[in-house]
Amino acid sequence: MKHDKFIRESLDQNLSGLHVSRQQQIDMIDEIVGGAKMKRKMPLSVALAAILILTSVTALAVGTNLFNYFANHDARYGKVAEQAANVTAEPVEIESTELGKVDARIDSAYYDGQTLSVALMIENATRIEAYTPSAEELTDARRVLDPVRPLGNTEAEQQILAAFDAAVESGTPFGYALYRVYPSDHTYVNEIDLPPYTGLEDYNSDGAHRMIRNYGAPLPEELQNLDILSLSIKLYEAASVHYFDGEDIYHYELELREAGVITATVPRADAEKRSYAGSAEIEGITFTVDATLTAMQGIISLSADQDVLEPVTYEYGGESWQAPAWQIIVTDETGREYDNLDSDGDRLLQFNPLEFSVKGSGELPNELHVYLLRAGEEPDTYVYWPDEDAKIENVHLVLAVNE
Repeated sequence: MKHDKFIRESLDQNLSGLHVSRQQQIDMIDEIVGGAKMKRKMPLSVALAAILILTSVTALAVGTNLFNYFANHDARYGKVAEQAANVTAEPVEIESTELGKVDARIDSAYYDGQTLSVALMIENATRIEAYTPSAEELTDARRVLDPVRPLGNTEAEQQILAAFDAAVESGTPFGYALYRVYPSDHTYVNEIDLPPYTGLEDYNSDGAHRMIRNYGAPLPEELQNLDILSLSIKLYEAASVHYFDGEDIYHYELELREAGVITATVPRADAEKRSYAGSAEIEGITFTVDATLTAMQGIISLSADQDVLEPVTYEYGGESWQAPAWQIIVTDETGREYDNLDSDGDRLLQFNPLEFSVKGSGELPNELHVYLLRAGEEPDTYVYWPDEDAKIENVHLVLAVNE
């Protein structure tokens, strides 16, 4: 269909929200026991979001600023990397029986008074080995249908995983153990539990785990416009086993323990924040938009002089959800698009004014252009998303900088 490309891009944007670690992904899929493999298409406005997985010291060591590292995947990190290096961090050294020496730290962080992004590094974070459990260990195992396969950081680990796949195919018993040190998904900022909103992570061939976490903007009021933030994140050490007994795959945890806490203080960056405003009449309706934007994220607030922002109920694949009857596209004066970060629908249910977050570009534009495309009337996902080409001829709102 002509809408397919636009739908895929919208899905890609909307599935980049909630932080889900590698182990959480493994655990979520492993919870599916018995029955057929789950195939479920979630509506865009309530889609479950997932993290994208990619294949102290007062002065950080040269070359360790992870904002520069992740700039290859998101240019805005590189544009704030210098300011993100100004953290005072306390690393943790862990002596693990299975992994050996593990070093963990908050590598860098960017805080501009409204937004927060934090980069973490855990060196020697994971290892995989072939493992045959005892009958006693298997008493606590649970059967799983479709376990998420770890990546394997080295050629030897990839061979172990390939041997497991071959064993399942041939009906031969085989198992492996995954040892890991990983950070909690709970970040405490000035003792407030702040969940990650989006992020990126990867592992290298040495088992080093790099990640960057972004937190919702604007931050809670009590964390806004402070001179400094104090961060703390717990670390956990765990070991788990996947074992194929010739008929079924079983999973169980060998152990789980707290392994320490990494902390850092982050000063507020000397960063600019801009406000924008504009209005226009579209299809006989006067729309007004206000926006606040930093280098990392922004908030768009849309209101109308008629009751046209009330929710419409859509249905697809047995699911139903409510969403505005408008598709909103935000660009700057060059045509660069600002991705919508609100994927779970919670904020999108604030109608008239309709408020949502957008991903920044690393710099502040001179203008924002807001396109409003009316959605289809049929309660079908493929009709819900309008034709992308219609944007070109759309009468849209131009937002100028508030002086």
